[in-house]
Amino acid sequence: MDPKQQTDPDFIDDNDDGIEISLNAVGKASKLKTSKIKVKRKHTFQNVITFVRTQLEKGQALKPDQSLFLYINSQFAPSPNERINDLFECFKTQNMLIVNYSITEAWG
Repeated sequence: MDPKQQTDPDFIDDNDDGIEISLNAVGKASKLKTSKIKVKRKHTFQNVITFVRTQLEKGQALKPDQSLFLYINSQFAPSPNERINDLFECFKTQNMLIVNYSITEAWG
C-alpha cells in the first residue's frame, strides 16, 4: 500500500462531536470487524475510503490492486474531496452516515 494512503491517526473521534458512520458490505465484499466508526467532522470522504481499504487489506479481503467502491445510502459515490460533515448534514439517516462498500460497481 502506498504510504500516502495510510489511515490518518487523527481520523477516528470517540468524542460526542464525532460523526457516526455505519460501514456496510455489499455483494461479495467482506464485512469489516468494526462496522461502525466515529470520525472527526473535518475529514473528507477520501479518509473513509482509505480506512475501509486499509481494513480490508489487513484482513486479506482485498488486494492492493483491486477496485473498491463506496456509496452513500446505497445511492451515489461522492467525490473523495467531499467533507464528511457536509455529507452528514445532507444525507444522514437516524443521526449517522450510511456508507456501503463493494468490490464491484453496485450503484451509479
